[in-house]
Amino acid sequence: MAIGSSSTTGRLIALGVLALAAASCAPTGQVAPPPSSVRVPAAPMAGIALGAARYMELVASSALFAVRASELAQERSQDGRIRALAGTIASEQGGVGSQLSYAGRRLDLLPSATLTAEDQAKLDALAASQDFDSSWLRSQESTMARCSALHRDFARSGSSPTLRPVAEMAAPVCQRHLAQIRTLEKSR
Repeated sequence: MAIGSSSTTGRLIALGVLALAAASCAPTGQVAPPPSSVRVPAAPMAGIALGAARYMELVASSALFAVRASELAQERSQDGRIRALAGTIASEQGGVGSQLSYAGRRLDLLPSATLTAEDQAKLDALAASQDFDSSWLRSQESTMARCSALHRDFARSGSSPTLRPVAEMAAPVCQRHLAQIRTLEKSR
């Protein structure tokens, strides 16, 4: 059998994978962080389907962040256009959250009433911002871009037939909010 044959190459690849797996299990003297402090990317890599639980965690937190940040904007913003947009976003993202909750009940997968660590840090930074209006616009823009992508991707290839219609409904809502935020940013 020649060294370059597919059978030999396959065996070499398998041995390499086994060696890497064994090496990753070897003690390194470092303790793994507790699960709650492990940072997971906000959005899945392209081509990888997002599971229903992770989708629910990310989009529920994002909707809750949008609502809380918008409530804060209604209190702190000096710009009437921002306060008006914040009211719209709070109302409509609250509706997205309600739809997630309704669908989640059918799956025994209710959305959390707490923010992810990332979204809580963004809300804390927003609350402490000296340039509130600009900070609110930036934070909402990034949140709506992320939500739009998560909903669109889950609607297309999500693992739950129960949650896919919610994602189909929510994606254009987030996209509309993103467009409204960008229009407002340009006019300032």
